[in-house]
Amino acid sequence: MEELDELFAELRPVLARHGPSLVVSRDEPGDLQVETTHSGPSGTRMWFGAVQTRKRYVSVHVMPVLSHPELLAGISDALRERMQGRGCFNFTKQSATPELLGELTELVDLGLERYRADGLA
Repeated sequence: MEELDELFAELRPVLARHGPSLVVSRDEPGDLQVETTHSGPSGTRMWFGAVQTRKRYVSVHVMPVLSHPELLAGISDALRERMQGRGCFNFTKQSATPELLGELTELVDLGLERYRADGLA
């Protein structure tokens, strides 16, 4: 479990650094959730992403890739291998290389830029 706590601490800044411009809806050990400042069709704030500790890995959810799948066009095969579903990336301590974390950070940044351009964040 300590290994996953360390991994969560490594991955948390990928989203947390955008907290001032977004809304941090949950920030607990093993669970960071970030929403946009704008409401979606249901009238609630749109979920931007999350970093969550699971049993054997830490998941990073990046919601902009669901509405803007073209954001995934330039990702590496190594990052694509971490994808589970359409907007979730799962990491173990061994798979969370500095290169992949840098690429994931860039993807989150591009997603936020796209949301802002569309008036969603």
